[in-house]
Amino acid sequence: SQALSQQLDEANDLLEGDREELIAQRLFLCMSERTGDGALVRRAVTVAEVAQVANVTPEEVIKVVRVFQADERNFIVATSSSELGEETVLDISHEALLRQWERLRAWLEAESQSAQTYRRLADTAALHANGMASLWRDPDLQLALDWFALNQPTKAWAARYHTGFSAAMDFLTRSSETCRDEQKELERNRQEERKLKGAEERARRLRKYTIGMAAVAVGAFGLGGFAVLKMQEAQTAQARSFASSARALLS
Repeated sequence: SQALSQQLDEANDLLEGDREELIAQRLFLCMSERTGDGALVRRAVTVAEVAQVANVTPEEVIKVVRVFQADERNFIVATSSSELGEETVLDISHEALLRQWERLRAWLEAESQSAQTYRRLADTAALHANGMASLWRDPDLQLALDWFALNQPTKAWAARYHTGFSAAMDFLTRSSETCRDEQKELERNRQEERKLKGAEERARRLRKYTIGMAAVAVGAFGLGGFAVLKMQEAQTAQARSFASSARALLS
């Protein structure tokens, strides 16, 4: 089993770049499926179907198929061993490959989780259309957006798990737009609140400054009045002293 898994890994390592590796992943997932009792079995598909699922050209799919057929590997069999075309039917050569290739088992596990997320999204979209469910909010919305960004699902891929792909994508888009609008409104309210608090703080400082200046003015006025009073008292005393001196001279 390890030898078969290693040979498949060696073939996979001959692929050129992430794009071809993604096509190989989509290819083998298309050629695999689980029965109702959970058994993993082969599934025949056309080149055109794989291309639609992977959102690539048939020529790109054929190039990847050739890698797993070269050097007498024969991991993939086709209805035509020479010229491959869009209608060529592809199949895994033996079900032992499904059970023994560790990388494929990891792909199948990730595919199962992705399909589960999609089914939940499609089911909720159908309920929403009948007025029985609300648009998604976080964390469900963010999880769905992350799923979409990671998997880039196509209508052809989704058809294996749920027929409501268009409705599901519309539901996800509307949920995202509504959430974004609500966040913008919330941010505007926060900005208005910050502006109001800033205005209140400036008004409070102005009142404090005005009261302080009034106190200074009152204090200055009081000192001025006190000085005038003392001056008047001094002038009165001086006048009395002068009058006393004059009376003494006259007598």
